[in-house]
Amino acid sequence: GWPIFRFVPTLPQARVEKKLATHNTVFFVGGNRAGKTTTLAQICTKACLGRYSWCPTPAHCTIISLSMKQGRDANQDKIEQFVLSLPYPNVIASKTTREGFTNPIVFANGSGLTINTVGQGWLHLQGAGYNFIGFDEEPPQDLWNEAKRRIRVGAVTKFLFAMTPTMGITWIYEKLVVKAEQVIVNVLFVP
Repeated sequence: GWPIFRFVPTLPQARVEKKLATHNTVFFVGGNRAGKTTTLAQICTKACLGRYSWCPTPAHCTIISLSMKQGRDANQDKIEQFVLSLPYPNVIASKTTREGFTNPIVFANGSGLTINTVGQGWLHLQGAGYNFIGFDEEPPQDLWNEAKRRIRVGAVTKFLFAMTPTMGITWIYEKLVVKAEQVIVNVLFVP
């Protein structure tokens, strides 16, 4: 079988995956080596393969990293582990690799996986419609404001914040936890 289906998640990773079925926004908070980035790549891959009842196929998923360096350093090995190990061209229709980084990836079923960066700014998300948006660390508020408008018409968009909260109480706590903006049905923190 493919590595994505041989992967055995840790208990927190499994809880995140399970809670995305019933929650639109999930926070996976933990320190380094907690498996947050692995979880993002695994969920995006499975969504693109049509493995979730909450995500229609073709799925459009993105992971938003802090920088291209972080995306390349933290995400590329996960992308290689889960996505690039899939048969080409039967499952992966096309992929582009530049400067050691594979992005975007188009699946044979029409699904797509992109990795964006905070440095690209919120304008980079315009015109996109996503089924799943994963934040690899805490994004600026303007990026969140744009991301929540990039939902896929006719489908529910799921958001996963995979982060190590190093900045204390920020806009995420004030806007998403205390005020629970209307775009969020349920918010869950996974320890």
